[in-house]
Amino acid sequence: MIISASYRTDIPAFHGKWFNRQFQQGHCWVHNPYNNKPYYVSLNPQDIDVFVFWTRNPKPFLESLVKVKNLKLPFIIQWTITNYPKELEKS
Repeated sequence: MIISASYRTDIPAFHGKWFNRQFQQGHCWVHNPYNNKPYYVSLNPQDIDVFVFWTRNPKPFLESLVKVKNLKLPFIIQWTITNYPKELEKS
């Protein structure tokens, strides 16, 4: 299974502690954006083929990525780069 993490929110930049807790539990519940019904997502390493992390700032998440790497789980970081002026995007 491909886990496209943080497509709707920047988990690596802002929610690393939440990800670590869910990863340790081996699952999480995610709300469907179309009908708001929660659905179960297994985070069991044997169920995961790859993680895709979408972020503009992976730095706060580096420790979590080491944990994922140590379990030999492949991951990709989709790093968003913008050309906004500093007034709109300070980091």
